[in-house]
Amino acid sequence: MRIILIFLLLVSVQGVFEPTCDCACDDLDRDKLGQSTWYLLHEIVNHVPPNEHFEPFMKALSHLYPCAECRKHIGYYLSHNNVTMTKQWVCEFHNDVNVRLGKQKFDCTTV
Repeated sequence: MRIILIFLLLVSVQGVFEPTCDCACDDLDRDKLGQSTWYLLHEIVNHVPPNEHFEPFMKALSHLYPCAECRKHIGYYLSHNNVTMTKQWVCEFHNDVNVRLGKQKFDCTTV
């Protein structure tokens, strides 16, 4: 609960707190970060009842994600798609990223 409150606070001050990354983040293991993030998002929608905290959590990711390029993509996706705390929404979001990265899409009809 405390983590959610921190995310909500950061989202509410988004105009004041804008993380930047002037570097290419060479020390960032983007594959590990991505796999961990997808694991977290899929586990959230698999095990937590839908609630009002998911959308602010996703918006917080668009400001706090360690990879600047990914942060921009998350923000763009959120601004063009309604956020719903469902397996279907996370699957479609995951597929959007997979297409951009040239990876295989998941069959979202089986989630």
